[in-house]
Amino acid sequence: MIPQLRRLSTAVAAPLVIALVAAAPAYASHTHVGSSVRVLHNTTEVSSYVSEDLLTGGALIACTGTLCETPVPLNARDYGRFVRWCGGTSQTVTVPSGSTSAVVVCSGPSSWTLRVGAALNDCSGANCVPTTHSGDVDVNVVAVKR
Repeated sequence: MIPQLRRLSTAVAAPLVIALVAAAPAYASHTHVGSSVRVLHNTTEVSSYVSEDLLTGGALIACTGTLCETPVPLNARDYGRFVRWCGGTSQTVTVPSGSTSAVVVCSGPSSWTLRVGAALNDCSGANCVPTTHSGDVDVNVVAVKR
């Protein structure tokens, strides 16, 4: 390719790419949230649980706002850990604006931790995909004793 033509094509293409990126929406919308609780000893996962829609049995709960609630069924031992280490039967996880997920760590004795996570999903298409929100989303993860 002629050097002048290569510079011209680059000069024309660069502003088009910048315009496309600038025109794209900065944030998507979430239709569902999911959460998880992981019990760790040092770095070894001892047990893990995911949220459960108590009506459908699915792992994702419908929610489009900035305050969502997700029940997570736990066995009796880990329910007790959740209550003691997180200070109650629920833990709020704030997914910051522009992020798809977040984690809160509740500390147990010695090298034990409980990681409470939440994730935003867009299930409006054929598949659910991670997504963001234009503002912070508070996900109230509720421990449910099974």
